[in-house]
Amino acid sequence: MKLNPPMPDYRTFKRVIVGAVMAMILLIIGFSTWKSVGEYRLTIRAAEQKSRGYARALKEHAERTFSEADNVLLDTIDHIKDHGGIDRENSRHLREFLFRHPRNVPQVGSIILVNRDGLLFAHSLETPVKQADVADREYFIHHRDNPADDTPFLSKPVQSRINGKWRFTLSRPVRSDSGVFEGLVAVAFEMEYFQDFYRSLDLGKKGRIVIVRKDGALILTEPYRDHDYSVDFSKSYLFLTHLPRSPRGTFQIKGGKALLEKTPRIISYEALDNFPLVANANMGTDEVTAAWRDTTYKQAVITAAACLALILLTIALLRQIRRIEQAYLLQTEHQAEIAAAEERYRLLVDNLPVVVWRSDENGVTSFISRNIEKIYGYTPEEIYAAGNALWFDRIHGEDKEKVVAAFRSLFGGVGIYDVEYRIQRKDGTWIWISDFAYTTTLQDGVLQAHGVFSDVSDRKQVEDTRDQLEIQLLQAQKMEAIGHLAGGIAHDFNNLLTPIMGYAEMVVGRMETGDPLISKMAGIIAAAHRAKDLTGQLLNFGRRSSMIPEVIDLNEVIRSFHGILRRTIRENISIDLMLDPEGAFIRADKSQVGQIILNLTVNAQDAFSDQGRIVVETCKVQMDAKDVHLHPGMLPGEYVRFTFQDNGCGMTSDVQNHIFEPFFTTKQVGHGTGLGLATIYGIVRQHDAHISVASREGAGTTFRIYFPGCHPPPPTQKQPEFIGLVRDGGTATIMLAEDNEMVREMVREMLHTAGFTVHAVSGPQAALELLAGHITPVDLLISDVVMPDMSGPELYELLVAQLPGLKVMYISGYPIRPGMRGGTPEEALRYLQKPFTAEALLERVIQVLSVP
Repeated sequence: MKLNPPMPDYRTFKRVIVGAVMAMILLIIGFSTWKSVGEYRLTIRAAEQKSRGYARALKEHAERTFSEADNVLLDTIDHIKDHGGIDRENSRHLREFLFRHPRNVPQVGSIILVNRDGLLFAHSLETPVKQADVADREYFIHHRDNPADDTPFLSKPVQSRINGKWRFTLSRPVRSDSGVFEGLVAVAFEMEYFQDFYRSLDLGKKGRIVIVRKDGALILTEPYRDHDYSVDFSKSYLFLTHLPRSPRGTFQIKGGKALLEKTPRIISYEALDNFPLVANANMGTDEVTAAWRDTTYKQAVITAAACLALILLTIALLRQIRRIEQAYLLQTEHQAEIAAAEERYRLLVDNLPVVVWRSDENGVTSFISRNIEKIYGYTPEEIYAAGNALWFDRIHGEDKEKVVAAFRSLFGGVGIYDVEYRIQRKDGTWIWISDFAYTTTLQDGVLQAHGVFSDVSDRKQVEDTRDQLEIQLLQAQKMEAIGHLAGGIAHDFNNLLTPIMGYAEMVVGRMETGDPLISKMAGIIAAAHRAKDLTGQLLNFGRRSSMIPEVIDLNEVIRSFHGILRRTIRENISIDLMLDPEGAFIRADKSQVGQIILNLTVNAQDAFSDQGRIVVETCKVQMDAKDVHLHPGMLPGEYVRFTFQDNGCGMTSDVQNHIFEPFFTTKQVGHGTGLGLATIYGIVRQHDAHISVASREGAGTTFRIYFPGCHPPPPTQKQPEFIGLVRDGGTATIMLAEDNEMVREMVREMLHTAGFTVHAVSGPQAALELLAGHITPVDLLISDVVMPDMSGPELYELLVAQLPGLKVMYISGYPIRPGMRGGTPEEALRYLQKPFTAEALLERVIQVLSVP
């Protein structure tokens, strides 16, 4: 009788099966939970980033909107003072003034004038409007009760007594020369302007945009509801908890805790720098996570189904083992059921959202799920047949070494494999793969790797874009810092050049004709003038050069420079103009734009070894939110693009990273200062424009400058001629306030030699003390602009109160004029930039004294 083989140890086998299934169920549940939690965090993080971006956009829009309106207020106040005070104004004068005013402020619904009694007596509306009593309005009470406060005041929204619309105002007080409150001027903001802009922002159906005053008063909200304006935000979490810690931030708030909405919120806020306002962009948490919840429910159902299938499979397998124990003769039938169960397991794995695979230590794949074809393009059968030819051999060359090393370490005892790499699909395209695996030991001691991978190409592309933007931002910050350094150096250098040039000219003036030292002194003066030109270029780079912006047609500037450029560069270099036939109008300083064209042309000439071609092009472009991401700081809108292209030798990427830095040059020693492109960069940034460069070695270079577009200028009116200059003087008394000792002594000696009586002091405090000592009446104050304790304009305001007829002239190492606005001929006459010659100083002093 043939004995049956010994019965296997089914009890131990069943324990192993149950343990393995439990581990698989835990793995599936853990993976599902991990994926769901990760997707939730990504969803919330994306919503927070979106709300932060909108909060920043709201802040920038509000800063710009209210600053433009405040400038209109300041200009209106100046107009009122120039025409005899607020009592002399009326609606017609106000409209005429605003018609001539160059600012474009569509956010302003109207401008109103209110007298000292609270009567609104003048406005900028074209339609007739009755006078109204606004003495009970918040803005009038604020200015009336705070006589020493000259800051602009932003009121709560109220319903207009003129047209019944909801609006709020930005106002400033109007005072007499003695400081007495005479009334106020205010701009009324229409809600529709802001609400139309805010509706364009995508915060979802439950999103809200809120602008709140820092005392808790609600200014603007979108969506708009009348009863929202009664809410006191000073009691909100934003004001009680978050705003005291930081002027900007993002936080979440539970349902029922928000003031305007009862649902949970994701809130980002930004406090404005120049106005007591907080911009708030918030989104409904439930709305943000709605898609995640749907996905989570589906994933939970799939996970539950998978676990249930595994449990059922295990039960079936255990039942099969029990049958084997009961009837060993039915072993074949039981094995068939096991095979069927394995097939069901394979189907389950093939339908998972990731690719599951198994291989040996040589990388030969013994199993891979069917959805590999969707991601990779190859079928499992093709991969089984090809071996490494369709796996390691198709990994990107830059990634192959790390993948092979990680795979070897997996079988070398580390026991884990987690890498991201690029692999080439069947159609030739490259994708990014996130691959994870671990090893198990079979009963015969052989190691096998079990892993899952997924396509993460979209995520990698987002990360690459973010890294590129971070690099651009760091480059812009570096250029900004270098610009501040260059401007400061130029200012100090101008202070040093002033006594050099002045004393040198004074020495030459005292030499006898024919003195052999005259030629040497002339060399010193010429060198000082070259140094003066160099500091001017540094000031251009540092965006501290004086600028007289006006609306110009860029096409006309280019055409006017065409002849100059033809005489500047070699004849074998052609210049082709491709200009927008409709015109290219921008607001810029014409001379500085010409400097850009000239510098680019001279640089391009050096890129040609022989013949060459330059193409200059202008066109209007519309930049949307996607386009401006490539230019940090740029806002969407209409721009005029100035393109300068040459087919010269081009540049390497390393050279491109440094071309805008001062004194960086690839030319030979003595052939350039390295300030050409640095000057262009400073001019471009000073005009709120943006510059980019594209170049390759041997393929030429293209510069693109994006200027903010504007409308063509209205017909210009003839400006009044300036009063003639009188060249007699030398008997006046002058007070000189200059904190630089060398400059002070040189100017004092120049003026004293010319016959003037000079009182030289080292700063504002010394000037005030000298005046308090009852010196001889002073006819002219010559003052540095930037000094310790107070500026030159501030010193003049104090002195002219005691000496009403006192005239003033400012000197500074900066071409800009801190504390002064406008740019009229009178102001230009009263300003002299360092370094200057003795002749220039004396001529300017006589001119200022000669003006009535």
